[in-house]
Amino acid sequence: MKVVLLRNPGKGVQGGYDSSRKQIILNLNAELNNEQTKRLLIHEAQNVIQNIEGLARGSSFQSMLQRVLKERSLTIQQNKSLSAKERDLIEQEAYKSFGG
Repeated sequence: MKVVLLRNPGKGVQGGYDSSRKQIILNLNAELNNEQTKRLLIHEAQNVIQNIEGLARGSSFQSMLQRVLKERSLTIQQNKSLSAKERDLIEQEAYKSFGG
């Protein structure tokens, strides 16, 4: 799978999957840290798999994370104040819910 790095492919766009060209696009101007870039690539790889398998495009990891936090009566801001170990456990639960 080809990954293309572009500057400003669209306002507010961090990245995407171009199914017609079979490539993942990352916005160099998105100012993502390494972890955010890794998660974006995983998300776009999931879109590639869904496209190849003919599956409907599903939910995002972020929406799954918000669902798990809501089930635990936490907000995104409260999640940021948790210990790294607690955040990892919540994110692992969200990842499993997402299909990981």
